[in-house]
Amino acid sequence: MTQHGRLGDFRYVIGGVAVRYERRVDAPADRVWAALTEPGELARWLGHVTIEDKAVTVRLGPDAPGGTGAVTYCHPAQMLEVDLEWPGLPPARLVAEMAELGAGRTVVVVEYRGLADEDAAEKSAQWHLRMDALAAAATGEGAPAGPPTPPADLVAAYEVHLAELRQVR
Repeated sequence: MTQHGRLGDFRYVIGGVAVRYERRVDAPADRVWAALTEPGELARWLGHVTIEDKAVTVRLGPDAPGGTGAVTYCHPAQMLEVDLEWPGLPPARLVAEMAELGAGRTVVVVEYRGLADEDAAEKSAQWHLRMDALAAAATGEGAPAGPPTPPADLVAAYEVHLAELRQVR
């Protein structure tokens, strides 16, 4: 069974808000790594992604603007860092780390840095659903098609969580 539903954790970073997710996945590290790095697997949970040498292009949905970036660090089956730029948004960084727990289970931690404070709750709820879809793709379950539309109660939960962060700022 895969762990679903845990909210991501917020923190402030240079350039905005970061949200960090942790999922335990019933799949070996090589399957989770494939879901994170192979374009065909990425299409199952993230969107259309091309990776040529270190250059990355991403389209999260058919009507979404495309993003570009570069792989800045890669240690296969352990860690991946990608710097991303989206039209009209601050630069972002995606950091994914993973470790095999044994018995075919893997923990994957993904942090997305560079969310604008004003839409961090909505974007974090979308990434929350993407993390669940990543786990489903890695285990061979059917991942939902198309970009995620988070339910209102999930966005509201992230708004509450973000309000807690704003109080300490």
